[in-house]
Amino acid sequence: MRQLTYPAILVLIMSMVIGCSKDESSAKSDKAPSIPSQTSLEFTHDEQTFQIIPLYEEILEYTGLVQDDPSQQTKVEYGGKVVVPFQQYAAEKNIDIGNMYYPFFQPTENPQTLEENTVQLLEQQDRINTLIKESLIKSANYLSGGTKTVFVMPLNPENTFTILKMDGVWGLTMSEGAILLQIDPSFKEETLNYIVAHEYHHAVNMERSGKELYSLMEAVIFEGKADSFAGFVYPDYQAPWAESLANKSQDIVLEELRKNANSYDSSVYNEFFTGNSAKDIPLWSNYKIGFQITQSYLDANPGVSIGEWTEMEAKEVVQGGEYKYLIE
Repeated sequence: MRQLTYPAILVLIMSMVIGCSKDESSAKSDKAPSIPSQTSLEFTHDEQTFQIIPLYEEILEYTGLVQDDPSQQTKVEYGGKVVVPFQQYAAEKNIDIGNMYYPFFQPTENPQTLEENTVQLLEQQDRINTLIKESLIKSANYLSGGTKTVFVMPLNPENTFTILKMDGVWGLTMSEGAILLQIDPSFKEETLNYIVAHEYHHAVNMERSGKELYSLMEAVIFEGKADSFAGFVYPDYQAPWAESLANKSQDIVLEELRKNANSYDSSVYNEFFTGNSAKDIPLWSNYKIGFQITQSYLDANPGVSIGEWTEMEAKEVVQGGEYKYLIE
């Protein structure tokens, strides 16, 4: 998923030929010998380059420090052990990571659980990397783009919402070339697959549109397109954030969207994202109504290719389906 702010701020067994791949290992932490070293993965598919970069050992550096000395459990120390190495790697590789990631790199009040979760993810990293790789390849078969880098790190164990409501997987598209995934050891494979496809579409959409600032309507369609795309890639998965709204809620959300279609106010967008009980706007209304509007366009225009509707302006998508009245 990609939460937008203004202007400051989701398995195919490979049958295609992969041009090349390489594994890189690092040993940044003083972890026990029984814990696997983290492994980066780089590969090409149809002349498109992908990288999967883990941040497990950076997290273990931090958790080891704060468990030895709890007074070090600060944003400053977390930044030095986790954020700065992440930034340095991106700079060395010339990867644009934007600035939206800051709120999602935060220390935890439970470093022991975070450390235990990180070790579990290290033990599963081959499976995780394979799932991400397969999803990227399958997504690229539907829609090609430029070089894409996926950073992978443990989910903060305090983020129980993602664990309970999103099967332990969360994603952010930081730029047209960089995606961040945060994973809990309880993650479900099908959800990881789908979210990788969702975020991949965001990255290609950003690459092709060049947009950095979105109105409410553009942001809603941005998410709707990503879920429609992920639905093509993984048609058997039903994302909870893209489920249909109840009739009463749908009418309310559509009216709020119509009134605020051209708004760049982040508080308006956040009402659609987190919900507003006072206005009867449900959680994830931006995804739900965006998916519904995009699907309406696709149902009415079955001959339009994925590449074509990916590059379309939001206005054209809205006006091409049953919700054209939303844009005056």
